[in-house]
Amino acid sequence: MEAAKKVAEEIFRVLPSLEGDHIVPKNAYEKALCESLGWQVFDNRYYDAFNGETYIEIKKGQGGMHFDMVRYAELLLGHGPAGTLTVFFRWKKKEKRIIEALVIDTKVLIDFLCIDKQYALLYLQVKARVPRGVNILASATAKDLREIACVRVDHQGLHLAPQAPLAPLLPCERALCKKRRQRQWTQHSIRNFLKKQRKSNDRKSIMYYLF
Repeated sequence: MEAAKKVAEEIFRVLPSLEGDHIVPKNAYEKALCESLGWQVFDNRYYDAFNGETYIEIKKGQGGMHFDMVRYAELLLGHGPAGTLTVFFRWKKKEKRIIEALVIDTKVLIDFLCIDKQYALLYLQVKARVPRGVNILASATAKDLREIACVRVDHQGLHLAPQAPLAPLLPCERALCKKRRQRQWTQHSIRNFLKKQRKSNDRKSIMYYLF
């Protein structure tokens, strides 16, 4: 949390200046942001910046962001430095300015994306299998990222998470519960359908297997 708070304070100090044409580019915006923040910029697969203490992955978007599942699988399996932070800069296109920054523990983000060791190995197997590159992308809305952020930064100041971020596998648990309910409903519907359509309820009779 201390590393996340330090990054958030650095962002807050320069937030009013994070506006203009250098905010607009869809790609290669990391250098301009690092120059404004006084961070050292890197062209590295696992991080974009270093603030003297922490390696930081920079993301910029409006309503949400897509995340490379292969890259985060590699991080889970020990590639790249430990203890990185991911910062999502939310901006307004018309105003050409950053209006919010969400500082996220990358481990929490990986949990949110439902990547465990089993899936991480699977993603890397897919990457190794294809002849060139592969894109496996997961999306997250700004609301999703706000809920798992350690610190949220806006023009009013720093907003620390009131409690621990969402339980890591909560999104997966929601999805599993939904699938389970759908499966139960389907199985119940099939049983009712078969019960109504069978010519006989006697399993010993051939009529039981006729509809």
